[in-house]
This record gives sequence, C-alpha cells and structure tokens, in this order.
Amino acid sequence: MDTQENTERRTVLELSLKVIEEMPQEKITIEEMQRLLEAHINRLIETDFNRLISILYRIDVSEEKLKKALAENNDTGAGKIIAELIMERQQQKLISRKKYGPSTDWL
Repeated sequence: MDTQENTERRTVLELSLKVIEEMPQEKITIEEMQRLLEAHINRLIETDFNRLISILYRIDVSEEKLKKALAENNDTGAGKIIAELIMERQQQKLISRKKYGPSTDWL
C-alpha cells in the first residue's frame, strides 16, 4: 500500500472518528447523523478544502454528481449537499455489499 493511499485511509478514518465523537451517546437518527456530518464538512470547506476533496475521492462520491447537485441547489448550503451525497453513496455501498458480498450458503 503506497503512502498516498495510507494518507487517504487515515483521513477517512479521522473524519469518521470526529463525526462519531460528536454524536450523542444515545441512538441518533439519520437526520441527526447527517447534520453532524454537514457541520464537519462545513468546517473542512473553511479550513482544509483539499482534505475534503481527498475524502470525497476516497469515499467515491461522483464528481459529476456533486457538481450537478451544487449547481442545481444554489439555495442549499454546500455542506448539506455534500453530506447528503456521502450518506447516499455509503448507503449504495451497504446495499451492494449485502447483495454481492461473500456468500455464506456453504456454512
């Protein structure tokens, strides 16, 4: 694994940990999780935009989809749009892993 990939993995892990640390100890809703993610994304937009771009690349958020969503939603904050796209992409990954993941039929 090259240094760039290690750095990207560490960045995604750090983002996840920061979002988790900000979560209340009790169960939270998807909307609350999205709000926390939005707040963190807004901080990254203001303080470390290159890191945000790296995270979006690592999570595999479509650049074309992001540009289109930002252009079509001028009245919505970028943090909110990006948070929605991240959550959508993560959900797609979960569905895909469930559908195409390793089979346990042989057990």
